Amino acid sequence: ATVSRIINHKDENISQETRERVLRIIAENDYIPYAKIRDRILAQTQSIGLVVPTLNAEFYVQFASQIQQLAQENNYSMVLALNSGASDAEASILTNFSRNRTDGIIIFPGANQTLDALKDLYSQGTGVVVLDHYARPAAIPQIFRSSSEITRECTQYLLDHNSVQIGLVMRADCPRELQEAIISGYSAALADASRPVQQNFIMLQDETFVENFRSMADAGLDGVVCQDADVARTVYAAAGNDDLRIPEDISVISMEDSADSESRIPALTAASTDVVQMARVAFDCLLTNLPFAGLYHKELWDQFMAHEIGYGTIMVEGGLLDIFYIGVKTSLYPCLIFMGVGAMTD
Repeated sequence: ATVSRIINHKDENISQETRERVLRIIAENDYIPYAKIRDRILAQTQSIGLVVPTLNAEFYVQFASQIQQLAQENNYSMVLALNSGASDAEASILTNFSRNRTDGIIIFPGANQTLDALKDLYSQGTGVVVLDHYARPAAIPQIFRSSSEITRECTQYLLDHNSVQIGLVMRADCPRELQEAIISGYSAALADASRPVQQNFIMLQDETFVENFRSMADAGLDGVVCQDADVARTVYAAAGNDDLRIPEDISVISMEDSADSESRIPALTAASTDVVQMARVAFDCLLTNLPFAGLYHKELWDQFMAHEIGYGTIMVEGGLLDIFYIGVKTSLYPCLIFMGVGAMTD
């Protein structure tokens, strides 16, 4: 009772020492009064935010399209945001989502600092699903693809098909943490094969790529692991400019598939990710973590209080909490409590 009075500013008869001690404990434990969470729940906007690092990679385009479709099917609107991997940019995106009372966020974070802000939002009632992050955050739902393991398997595929000098090409806008994960998988596969890791065989898809690729080709490059299908397109073009045949002179494999992989000449070998399934799992995970999503329908109880519907309608159309709430409206729970207390007393 004392804590409740202090939180609700009804502490005129409580000593200053007690008040300060309670507020200090609240701050130390990041305690959030239930009323704030309740207000957050009741102010749902039927909107979700999706944060992706780029739309230049086909994987993210397909993923965003699938989330948009799932959102519409479930009566949600989707707000799309692009992050640059910088912590201040991501913080600004999350602040805007919070200010607009976005119900939930699906995010490919590019900075570790973002995780703290996501934890705060999650604790305050915002649904959060983190995708593809390598530092697995505690207490936040996460769908994790091991970029390191995918790179390792792609590199091993080229080794198994007799490539000796294997290069690695990543996007220029690839976040640093993702670069490190990809390089670690590439290096591990070469180390297992007793091949040296040559740093000059690791490139970015930037303005220096064509020159660097030509130097690598002159040094005997015969295999390339590409971060995604867009990077593979650049490698195909560079190989053609240098009169290198794929796969006769140089083998190319992509860490991500694309819709046109089979139609390319020659067809692109790629590690396949089921984007539709991944989007479905992410969206279902988000709905599961939205407070009271589909469980409580205020509009039904507004109609009930106006005597427009009865308990039968709520039983048919309501969610789990609506059904539980019938016990409150009918005064069933007090009876059960007293019966239970009586039974235990006897």
